[in-house]
Amino acid sequence: MKNEKIIAIIGALHGDERVGVEVIKRLKKIIDGENIVGIVANEEGLKRGKRFISQDLNRSFPGNPKGNPEERIAYKLTKKIKKFDYVLDLHSFSCKSEPFAVLTKKTKSHLNLAESSGIRKIVLMLPKLASGKALIDYCPCGISIETGRHDLESTFKRAMFYTENILGTLGFLKKRKRKTGGIDYFKIIDVFFKEGDEEVVEGITNFKLIYKGETVASGRQRKVVAPYDFYPVLARERAYPNIVCLAAKRVKIEKR
Repeated sequence: MKNEKIIAIIGALHGDERVGVEVIKRLKKIIDGENIVGIVANEEGLKRGKRFISQDLNRSFPGNPKGNPEERIAYKLTKKIKKFDYVLDLHSFSCKSEPFAVLTKKTKSHLNLAESSGIRKIVLMLPKLASGKALIDYCPCGISIETGRHDLESTFKRAMFYTENILGTLGFLKKRKRKTGGIDYFKIIDVFFKEGDEEVVEGITNFKLIYKGETVASGRQRKVVAPYDFYPVLARERAYPNIVCLAAKRVKIEKR
């Protein structure tokens, strides 16, 4: 029986992140354009190897038909992704970190979609701190997965693992990969911004607990000291040069 659901796999929302494009290429035999659709979002950014042309595409939704290049792309994508039951938005990063999924909505459907990937860390970035301008804010059920460091074969393989798990769980593939153990849930509670030349100090590791009073970053003008216990996310990420890190807390999830 044919699956009546429709899923989109999004690649290159940022032009310097090829992982989603690579997954779409490797899945070309099953991407039929009907039930499974591959979308290369920022083709010009990808061609130039640049994260974006005018502004971050993933902070440009719902877009503007008369705006800059990213706003125009976002406008077209917003209209397109509303028809999909599921959206899988694949990303990579420059820092050292375990992979993680990002949700901007905490519904049972969103949680199930993220959990079905087999990923071990799920990060909730809910409206108070999320900009509300990300692609996954504008589709019925969408998640982003930060799959690993840029352009590594291990990242591409991991992204395939997560994608095939999701497709298998939803019934798009007959085979499904094995899950990888328990899941840790985190909720972003704050963002620590740089005010000058602060750099994250040695010993700070993404998803490793920082205790209140520990130095997180240091520069010539000031130190950033943890005001409470938290888990750092995206510390040392080059894509966000004005940010020390995101601050998260561990949470328990009850599905409704």
